[in-house]
Amino acid sequence: MFLQKLEIQGFKSFANKTFLEFPKIKNGQSITAVVGPNGSGKSCIADSIRWVLGEQSTKLLRAKKNVDVIFSGSEKKSRSGFAEVMLYLDNTDRRADIDYTELAIGRRLYQSGENEYFLNKSKTRLQDILMLLAQANFGQRTYSVIGQGMVDAVLMQSPRERKEFFDEAAGVRQFQLKRQASINKLNLTEENLKQVEVLLNEIRPRLRTLSRHVSKLEQFDEMKGRLHSLEHAYYGNLWHKLQNSYAGEKRIIDSENKKLTALNAEIAELQKKFEQTEKKETASEELMSLQNKYAALINKKNDLREKEFVNKEKITTLRLQQSAKKEIPQATIILELDQINKEYQKIINNINEKTNPLNLKTRLEEVLNNLDGLSKKIKNPAGAIKIPEELTVAIEAIARDMQKADAEIKNIQQQIDVLRSKQKTETAEFFDIQHKWRERVETKNSLERNLSNLRIELAKIETKKEALEQEMETHLKERKEMVLKNPPQEQIDPSSIENEMQNLRYQLELVGSIDPETVKEYKETKERFDFLDSQSNDLAQTSKSLKEIIKQLDEQMQTQFDAAFHKINAEFGKYFSMLFGGGKARLEIVEMETQKHESTILRQGYGWQAKASSSAEATGDRQEQENEDNLSKDTEEQTGVEIFANPPGKKVKSVGMLSGGERALISIALICAIVSNNPSPFVVLDEVDAALDESNSVRFSEIIRQLAGKTQFILITHNRATMGIADLLYGITMGDDGVSQLLSLKLEEAEGLVNR
Repeated sequence: MFLQKLEIQGFKSFANKTFLEFPKIKNGQSITAVVGPNGSGKSCIADSIRWVLGEQSTKLLRAKKNVDVIFSGSEKKSRSGFAEVMLYLDNTDRRADIDYTELAIGRRLYQSGENEYFLNKSKTRLQDILMLLAQANFGQRTYSVIGQGMVDAVLMQSPRERKEFFDEAAGVRQFQLKRQASINKLNLTEENLKQVEVLLNEIRPRLRTLSRHVSKLEQFDEMKGRLHSLEHAYYGNLWHKLQNSYAGEKRIIDSENKKLTALNAEIAELQKKFEQTEKKETASEELMSLQNKYAALINKKNDLREKEFVNKEKITTLRLQQSAKKEIPQATIILELDQINKEYQKIINNINEKTNPLNLKTRLEEVLNNLDGLSKKIKNPAGAIKIPEELTVAIEAIARDMQKADAEIKNIQQQIDVLRSKQKTETAEFFDIQHKWRERVETKNSLERNLSNLRIELAKIETKKEALEQEMETHLKERKEMVLKNPPQEQIDPSSIENEMQNLRYQLELVGSIDPETVKEYKETKERFDFLDSQSNDLAQTSKSLKEIIKQLDEQMQTQFDAAFHKINAEFGKYFSMLFGGGKARLEIVEMETQKHESTILRQGYGWQAKASSSAEATGDRQEQENEDNLSKDTEEQTGVEIFANPPGKKVKSVGMLSGGERALISIALICAIVSNNPSPFVVLDEVDAALDESNSVRFSEIIRQLAGKTQFILITHNRATMGIADLLYGITMGDDGVSQLLSLKLEEAEGLVNR
């Protein structure tokens, strides 16, 4: 960070708008010298820089009151209506904690005494600017701007006052501002806390009176609250129970309706199958036709058998007749009888009574028995008996017809068996469908009866719900919706609390209504009291937190100050030896006692100065800022910085015993040590070399040249040695109109012109 440009208008002798630019020339270094005759307005440049950075002390600005810094006019120039200074800083390195590469700090003062502060052309508070500058380690006081005559004042100050330089050199200025802000907040907090306590003491008696009045109504409220709780439980349980029953019945009805719909569809399907089964009568007619054919064939076969029996009977009779006339050989008769016996036995075995309606089996058995008897009676076999040929042919024809009839009977029997099996399946299916249809119809009737009962029950529940809701509307009113939406957590029997509910209603009627104004006033007073009590607690907690923050800041500043002080002490000895050509110098922290001062600043840890800049901003035109550096505490141990210096060949007890030039050299050594340890973005030195002789001026110039690599110097001087190290030279003149004018010269360009 470095100073780019300074714009002055209406400030002291700079009535016209004046620009001073401070470019970096050599290796990023910049030394600017401002020269001019006495009274030309050179020191006004240092004052303007101090002023724009927030200085409130008119004493340090060489004025009696704030408006004295505004150009007051001359015989040829009228006075200015305001004073304005703009300071432009390069913030590329983000040394200032703001998201801008260029930082423009401005201040404007009107004749009315109104101050305005600007940050990058926007209005802001002085406190914000001071904090921003403190974080960048420079400000309007201490070593950033060393005004005319202030270099010797450093040595002449008390150790306590001198410590301000070291505070800023240690980089604790930002913590001081934070600490001071915390102190201001703490003071304000404690003041507010006192006011709150006063209000609480005023409200507390009235609150107690109102509390006694309201306590008389607590029984009413308790009973009312109990009644509301019981009503919530009573009506909530009843309504939600009815609601659940209603929903349950509705679900059952919906389920039964679905079953009935499915059952109707199933019955319709069974009806359709039943109708389709009835159409299968043709299969029974076909079976009847086959049975008729079968019976006809059986009859035909029976007729053939009868004919066969008749013919065989004739043959047997014929044989018997022939045997009576002529003896038949016994072997022949027996053989024939055995053959007949086997044949008829075969016939008997093959006859089924179910297919023999004429009972031929019994008749054949009788014939067989007769033949057996005949066979037994024949004892005397005879020769061969001749059978008529027509009987033999007839029997053979009958056998062929019977064989053919058997084949047809077998075929028809197979067809009958197939049809009977099919008819049996269809008949079973028919009866099964009929059975299912009958069951489904009965189930449907049962479902419809059940649905009717369910609908009746649902209507009863709905009626109870409507009656309950009307009762709830009467007793609950606006609480009805809450009960309906929020079911009670505890499930109870409503009948168990009904009597208590009725009793509470009766008691509430006896108590009567509540005075709303008393309750309203109590609530308002209680809310006000609680709010103030809460504020009191918050303020007490805030006070405690602020004290803790102040303590932490004290510890942090103490640590940082101690580390920086040791470095500055070493640098001070080095620069002292350079300026004096030897000798010894050192810094020491000393303890001292200070008396109690009237101030709003609380005790400061190890005792550095804290500035109440925000208070100065509030008053705007304080005459002296020294009052802000007072400490509010009883006699206590404080610290300061004492300077011990012994030039070569001398031994002195106090720097006050040294000559003006020696004191100036010691002050310069001290300033250089501070700059070396914690360089400010720029340093303004206003005629600090005025008391130096030529040789010491050369030494001073050499030290400035060395330190120019760490910071930017603006030197207001009459010294030729100091002018010789400058990169840019500004000349200040004043015309007969009393207005300062500016001339500038870059020495590099001048040297080039001279060399030509």
